[in-house]
Amino acid sequence: MNNFKIKQFLPIQLLFLLLTPLFARADVSILIAEPNWLFELDNPYIYSRQGKISTTERQFIEDIQQPLKRGQYDQVLAAFAKLSPDDLSPALREIKGQVLMGQQQYSLAKTEFLSVLQIMPASVLSHRNLSLIYLKQGDLAQAQKHLVKTLTLVQPDAQIYGQLGYVNLQQHDSASAIAAYENALMLEPSNEQWQQGLLYALIDSHATNRAQRLLEQMIKQNPNDAKLWLQRGQLALKRGDRLVAISSLETANLISPLTNENLSLLVKLHIQSGSAHQAVALLVEGKQALINANKSHFSSLISIMHWLSSNQRWQALTQLLSAAVAKKAEFGKSQQAQISLIQAKLAMANGDTAQSLDFYREAVAEDPANGQIVLGLANLYYQLNNHNQADLYYLRAQAMPAYKEAALLGRAQLLIDQKDYSHALDLLRQVYQQNPDRSDLIKNIRSLESLLNNRL
Repeated sequence: MNNFKIKQFLPIQLLFLLLTPLFARADVSILIAEPNWLFELDNPYIYSRQGKISTTERQFIEDIQQPLKRGQYDQVLAAFAKLSPDDLSPALREIKGQVLMGQQQYSLAKTEFLSVLQIMPASVLSHRNLSLIYLKQGDLAQAQKHLVKTLTLVQPDAQIYGQLGYVNLQQHDSASAIAAYENALMLEPSNEQWQQGLLYALIDSHATNRAQRLLEQMIKQNPNDAKLWLQRGQLALKRGDRLVAISSLETANLISPLTNENLSLLVKLHIQSGSAHQAVALLVEGKQALINANKSHFSSLISIMHWLSSNQRWQALTQLLSAAVAKKAEFGKSQQAQISLIQAKLAMANGDTAQSLDFYREAVAEDPANGQIVLGLANLYYQLNNHNQADLYYLRAQAMPAYKEAALLGRAQLLIDQKDYSHALDLLRQVYQQNPDRSDLIKNIRSLESLLNNRL
C-alpha cells in the first residue's frame, strides 16, 4: 500500500495542455493598419452651371475669388454674412458650402447643400459634396444615396467610383465594392488606394485567389511597402501556408520593425514550424519589443517560455530566459514571479533541485496569491519528502478556488504516504463530491474503504 498513488491532473500540467493549441491555431490574424482613405473633390470652389445667376451675384463671386485663392476663408465667410439669406441663390449656397467644408464645418456646409437640393434636386455639385460630407461623418447610407444620384447625373470619375467602393466595402457589400473599385481602376489603373480597396473587397468576399494575384502585382509595384507583405502573410495564413506567412512577416520586419502583436505571431509561427532557435533569436537580438516592460505583451513572452519548457527546448529557453532575467527588475512583482517560476522549472530540468527550490520560494515571495506557484512549491516539497512544508503549501493552495481540487489530492497523497488512510479517504470523497466527473477517483476511494474495513 506504500505505492498507493492518486492520479492527479494538476493545473500546472493543464497549463501546458492549454498552451500548446496557442501555437497550433489556424485562425490567427496579422494586424495590418487601416489604409488612409482619402477622398477629394477635383474642382473646389466651383458653382453649379444649372440655373442662372444675376449680375450682382456674379460680381460677388468675382469679389471673393482672390480671398479664396489665398485661403482667407474667414474673410470669404464674413462677406457671405453680409448677405441676407434670401439673397443666397443655389449657386452662392454651393460656394458657401464648399468654403465651410474647407473650414471643416461640415454640419453647416451640409445645411447649405441640402437647401440647394430643395430648389435644384439634380444639382450634381451638391450631391457630390454631400456624399463627401457624409463619408467624413461616417453616415455611409446617406453617402451612398448621394453617390448613386451623382452617378445617374454625370459621367462618373474615378473618385466617385472609389468612394462608392469604400461605402459598399464598409457596409460589407463586397460584390458591389469589387465592381465599384474595378471601375475606378479602369479610369485610374495605377491608383494605389483603389488597388488597396479592391484587395480588401476581394478578401472580404473570400476571393482568395484573385486577391493573391492582385497582391503580387501590388508588391511588384511597391516591393518596400511593409503593409503589402503583412497582407501577403495574412492571405498565406488563410490558406494554411505557414512558411509563406513566415517569409512574408520576415520581409515586412526587414522593411519596418513589426508591431509587438505581429512579432509575437511570427515567434509562435517559428516555434510551430520547429524553428525555436529562430524564434528566440527574434526576441533576444536587439532586445526586441517583447523582452521589455511592456505589460500588454508580457503574457506572450511567458506563454512562449512555458511552451519551450513543456516541449523540453531547454537551450532555446535558456537563451530567452537569460534575456528576460536581465530585464526582470523592470517588471511588476507578479510578472517577476512568472519569470522565477520558469527559472525554477529550468533548474529542475537541469537536475538542480536545490536551485529550483530557491526559485520557487522567490516566486512565492513575489506573488503569494499565485496558486500555480504555490501548488508547484508544494509538489516540489513533496518530491523532496519534506511533508510538513508540502502540507503547509497544499493548505495555502486549497484556499484558492482554482487550485483547491489539486491541493486536496496532494494532501490526500501525503496522508496515504503517512498511512493516515481515514483522513485521506475523507479528502478524496470531498473531491469526488465536488467534481463527480472524476470517476478515476472511485477506484482509489474503494481501495481505501476496503483497506480500512480489513483493519477492523
